[in-house]
Amino acid sequence: MDDNDFDRFCTRDLRGEHMAQSGSVGGGRDFSAGETDSYSWKLLDQAAQEALMQLAVFRGGGSREAVQIITGTSLQTLMRLVNKSLLARDPETGRYFCHTLLQQYAENQLEQAGLTQKTHDRHSQYYLNFMYERHTILHGQNPLQALDQFEADMGNIRTAWSHAMDMKHYDLIQRAMTGLLPRVENNSSAKP
Repeated sequence: MDDNDFDRFCTRDLRGEHMAQSGSVGGGRDFSAGETDSYSWKLLDQAAQEALMQLAVFRGGGSREAVQIITGTSLQTLMRLVNKSLLARDPETGRYFCHTLLQQYAENQLEQAGLTQKTHDRHSQYYLNFMYERHTILHGQNPLQALDQFEADMGNIRTAWSHAMDMKHYDLIQRAMTGLLPRVENNSSAKP
């Protein structure tokens, strides 16, 4: 996705289909293709740009806690992005989601800013710790609650696991596994 794709997405979905077709963005002024490059992106303040860039590493959205911890984004910035329709919040689950095209654009911006590795490291650390921390629920009275949490974040867990493997962060992987293995061993020992 290039800058023109991002601008077309924003003008079509956020300002109406007729603006994307006419090339008119705000105040009736016509912009050439060169001028519209990342026009909408540049309208965002730095905090909103950084938040969107870092949200690009999420797969299947994320909880408010995860989003704020991984990206360092304030709730105020998240709400501004929701209000501008650049981020969606599921009212039932409270999870935040980013449109696929916007996510691709933001991922490109993250790479250009040189923050990809750092953001993936934080994402990986969060979700592998998330796996470990769920072991008390998984082995407690309500294991289905932990399984539901795993299911909601499976895309993030897979991405985190893959990144940890690529970066040889075996300590994080081992810690995440210790939360799961006793349950696996208990299940396997129950079988004849």
